Amino acid sequence: VADEGLLGGLASRGAWAVLWCGSALLELEHSNNAPNAISAQLSYSSLGEPPPLSWLDRAAASITRGTGTETAALLLVVCFVVGWTVLRRSTRRFALVLGVVVSLVLWVVGQDLGTVLTGQATDIGLGLPMVLLALALWPRADGGGQRSQAALGDISRR
Repeated sequence: VADEGLLGGLASRGAWAVLWCGSALLELEHSNNAPNAISAQLSYSSLGEPPPLSWLDRAAASITRGTGTETAALLLVVCFVVGWTVLRRSTRRFALVLGVVVSLVLWVVGQDLGTVLTGQATDIGLGLPMVLLALALWPRADGGGQRSQAALGDISRR
């Protein structure tokens, strides 16, 4: 869909790369350098959530306890991989699938579905919009719009 949109395919994929690489750079923030920074954020986000989401947050906090810098570094690398690999045709699907998986995991654990279930939410969070963006960038099986161009030519000849 993005190939035939306003920005075209290359600019749309470039926007995805900027979004993900910019997110990666956010992992360099000073607040992530403390050993328990990410663990504390996850523990705090569990407050007020329904038991299943609260349990996931607390489990993730336990796993990341004492590894704030390492966890931030891992997220930085994963976000850069998602951002850069979308630019190559041979790795585009991999980047989009990885982006969807990472977005959904972070949306459920940490963003807690945008805290919709607490009654305090102002939006649904970033998980679902990132999935929609990935679907819009998904390459077509027919080579990316060639069939659409042929169909337009047929219509204009009628």
